[in-house]
Amino acid sequence: MEPWDDRGQSIQIGAVLIFAALILLLSLYQATIVPQQNERVEFDHSQQVQSDLLDLRNAVTSTFGESASRSVSIQLGTTYPSRVLAVNPPPVSGLVRTAGTADGDVSFELDNAVALDDETDDFWDGSVDSGGRYQTGSIVYRPSYNEYGQPPRTVYDSTVLYDNFTFEGATIARSGQTLIDGSTISLVALNGSLQQSSSGAASVDVRPKSASSTTVAVRNSAAGNITIRTATRLPNSTWTELLADESNVTGWETSALIDVDEFRMLEVELKPGTYELRMAKAGVGTRVTDTSAAYMTDVAADGSTVPENGSVRLTVEVRDAYNNPVADVNVTGSTGTSVGDLAEAEVATGDDGRASFVYEAPESVNAATEVPVEFTFDPTTPPSFDPDAPEDVEAVVEVQNTQVDGASGGGSAPFSVTWDSPEVSETGTYLSSCDSSDCTWDVGADTDDTLDLSAVVEDIAGGVDNTTVDGTTVDFALNNGTVGTLSSESDVSDNSGTVETTLTASENGTVRLYAVSGGASDPLNVTVTNVTGASSQGPTLGFRVDDFSDRRNNDPNFVASYDVSDTSSSYERVEVSFAASDGNPSGTRQSDATRGSFSYQPGFGDGEQFDVTLDVIYTDDQGNEYVAASKTITDTADARNPTSQNADLSESNSASLDSVTIEDRSKVKNNDVRYRFSYTVSGSGTFSQVRLFALNLNGNGATGFRDETSRSGKNVDLKPGDGTNTQYRLGVAVYDADGAIVEMVDRTDAADGDGVVLTATVALLAVALAGHAIRRSSIH
Repeated sequence: MEPWDDRGQSIQIGAVLIFAALILLLSLYQATIVPQQNERVEFDHSQQVQSDLLDLRNAVTSTFGESASRSVSIQLGTTYPSRVLAVNPPPVSGLVRTAGTADGDVSFELDNAVALDDETDDFWDGSVDSGGRYQTGSIVYRPSYNEYGQPPRTVYDSTVLYDNFTFEGATIARSGQTLIDGSTISLVALNGSLQQSSSGAASVDVRPKSASSTTVAVRNSAAGNITIRTATRLPNSTWTELLADESNVTGWETSALIDVDEFRMLEVELKPGTYELRMAKAGVGTRVTDTSAAYMTDVAADGSTVPENGSVRLTVEVRDAYNNPVADVNVTGSTGTSVGDLAEAEVATGDDGRASFVYEAPESVNAATEVPVEFTFDPTTPPSFDPDAPEDVEAVVEVQNTQVDGASGGGSAPFSVTWDSPEVSETGTYLSSCDSSDCTWDVGADTDDTLDLSAVVEDIAGGVDNTTVDGTTVDFALNNGTVGTLSSESDVSDNSGTVETTLTASENGTVRLYAVSGGASDPLNVTVTNVTGASSQGPTLGFRVDDFSDRRNNDPNFVASYDVSDTSSSYERVEVSFAASDGNPSGTRQSDATRGSFSYQPGFGDGEQFDVTLDVIYTDDQGNEYVAASKTITDTADARNPTSQNADLSESNSASLDSVTIEDRSKVKNNDVRYRFSYTVSGSGTFSQVRLFALNLNGNGATGFRDETSRSGKNVDLKPGDGTNTQYRLGVAVYDADGAIVEMVDRTDAADGDGVVLTATVALLAVALAGHAIRRSSIH
């Protein structure tokens, strides 16, 4: 019998112990390391989704003046990195939803606000609830994390984005408020029903249901100071921080909102004074409702004058409760007297909310006669009329007695009024057959579409050495407003007895002009010809604004490119003005070049709306300067270009991009944003430089750009700094030899180091110059 052999037992026991140790280590890894790593993933996602929600907040609060929907991508959930041995929990999901939008008690209103305009104050009448109540609500995001304990709910509410930590009972604002900014009141109603849950990305479309650039000047009423009352979920302590720097705010408080969970009522009282009110309605999700006509106001009607047997255009505007124009509303007009009539009794409003009527004066009146003209969109039949009702407008038109008692002026006054021949004020071959009674004007041969005119007031009573009459008011009128318009309706005679006005041509035809003072008057017939071929059409403008703003450093950065063509010898220069909505900051640049660009960096004003205006300055025959053409582009300093206002300034001889590649080489662990650009610009065509840019869109990352004068570049690195996992706008802009931007390609990216962002070849998607218009295209 063989003796017992136990030499292999130690090996087996060792193997079992090693296996047990591995199992223990794996269990410890699964129980401790994996949750820690997943918690970090969840925390990073929390930071990213806050950035997405800030984009959503900005889309809602910048609805003013927008006409197109704005889509915002929100990363509702996230996934965990793959593991070979360990096990991950299910992916994280998140829920974004509206709150309060279906509850009529969740609303805002403006108390004690009275409009300065005499017709608009029928609606904004200074009562406790001027303009009525506007239903609104909030947007709430809640994640379902597995490891990150007590994450905040992120909420958009009353123009503010904030985090609500329910467990700690704390609230942290992630943005400022825009309800009141200096002397501007901005109110946006949130409308619709939204509820989306996902572990991936979701797109939320913000649709402007009532938006325009219209503002209404309001002041406090005799009953009290203007007070903003709005439903909010924010506590009073947070509003104290948000409103602390507003010098026009005299006080604020929040109180319970009965029968509405989680909401309270905020009341903000403003100092006495005048404010600019702008309002909008933004829709999200489903059940978004349209607006309807609320009131009508006078644009160019009341106070108009017309000579007997003449006509004048009267214009009114229909607006909704948000002060924005309403199209396709039938407006009825009537004179209410037998003195003259309207050419049409009913006119539908256009896209600008305006309806224009033509009042035709009777052949003669014995004296100046005031004619009330009534407009209404009251749908009742027959429509009732109340001049103090919001839906009604009364305009008073004065019909002037222009009968002439003599060949030159006359009437009952002790002086005469006599037109000079137009050749007294202007000389040129474009005027023919001219005297003090008739003149033919060839507008096409003129350098502009304006004709300077003068008349003389002289004493006819006799017995004085000096026959000129100084200090007499002379009224001007015409009988055909479609042929031309006058620059002024009256003037006061100077020490030579002279009064002046200017006729601007609109179309071919004959217009009779009247100079009237007291009982004296004189007509002048001007025959306007060749308007269609005239240089009076003015210069042609091409204009674009590119936004390279550095949001983190509060540094707006605009490049305004322009092209002015079809100018005349009267051309002097161009001026480009930049002005924030509250007037600060502002600045002006000028040049005598008809093509080029200007840069503007005021050093502050991030997030503010800027009006960028191009004016073409001409000089008339007397050396006086005037604006011959003008164009304004409105843009918010947010590192995004205007979406629909920019013109394509490329010409047949402009350089263009042949190819461009942008690679995301960001190092997330080091929070280091890096992008690598390779590009090729066409070998021919005028060229000065390209601008490579990486613009942080949220203000929580660094921004950078780099100008290169070479037509090609390979592996050009742009390293703005920190800001990984935040949204960037990346792109290449091409400048021609005049300095105008003629082509641009851009994309958004999350700065997460995931490689190629954009590769475009000769068939290039140029998010060219009209915002996002496709010019040539393929992206791989």
